Amino acid sequence: MLVRQRLSRIFYRRRYFDYPLKLNASTVKNMGITETLRIGLSYVHAQLASRAPETTLEEFFINRFGDRLYRTFFKDYTEKVWACRAGRFPPSGARSVSRVCP
Repeated sequence: MLVRQRLSRIFYRRRYFDYPLKLNASTVKNMGITETLRIGLSYVHAQLASRAPETTLEEFFINRFGDRLYRTFFKDYTEKVWACRAGRFPPSGARSVSRVCP
């Protein structure tokens, strides 16, 4: 069996970010210190004041990554892939999207 290394990246603001996202010097350089701090504070806020119960996939993402990181990387991608607002389908995600979104 042929095994290959896979490189996955996100192209955002004309820069490439490792996927899955990592907090390293390259990420901070690409994002900028101010935006990195904002995302970090949003993450801390999500951990301290999570939305319960999680009734949508959007709440699921926000509880795990924070609102700012969700809106920066995950929101548009999720809505593009599923052609549906992330706030419209349950946190079980892809398994249920066909029943909720047209």
